[in-house]
Amino acid sequence: MKKIAVILAVALINLTSYSQVVSENKDYVLVDSIDLTKSEIYDKTKYFIADAWVSANSITQLDNKENGIILIKGSLIHSVRGMALTYHYNFKYTVEFRMRDGKFKMTVKDIYNNTAHATSNGFSNKPTFTPGTLFLSYNTLDNCPGVFKTNLLKDLVIECMRSLDIKFETLMQSYKIALNNNNLNFNDDF
Repeated sequence: MKKIAVILAVALINLTSYSQVVSENKDYVLVDSIDLTKSEIYDKTKYFIADAWVSANSITQLDNKENGIILIKGSLIHSVRGMALTYHYNFKYTVEFRMRDGKFKMTVKDIYNNTAHATSNGFSNKPTFTPGTLFLSYNTLDNCPGVFKTNLLKDLVIECMRSLDIKFETLMQSYKIALNNNNLNFNDDF
């Protein structure tokens, strides 16, 4: 009887783990004024993208200097270590940079967890099973479902979501710092 209960529990967990592509509808937006021309903002944005992402050319989906817009599609893997397993979540996102004379806007949007897998701690890197989808809204105890939906304890899910939140907020602040960096002068005569 115990074997049947364990088999049913594992089957139930795996059945709830295959709905991976769900949009979060949470956007991070940074809008600010700056004493730069649209062209200067564009150049510094291109430099920031090349510096912040490893494959800047491969992730750039739209690059229109005349209209002042750059659109990139990025991804990041976030791992959470549990008692016996490490859970690896792949998050996809879009970053839109808009610019005009004296003003810029950066939006991180369309964030979703498209794939996930779990590996045994210390034994193998081969996936052992597919855990449930994580959503950015799972950032408080009230919003976070239980272990049967995520395969993780609530505290670990909340820690993961807060860590992602910090990563995106840090990305936005890094962009603002890069635009205000006066050491980046593309017109200097070196």
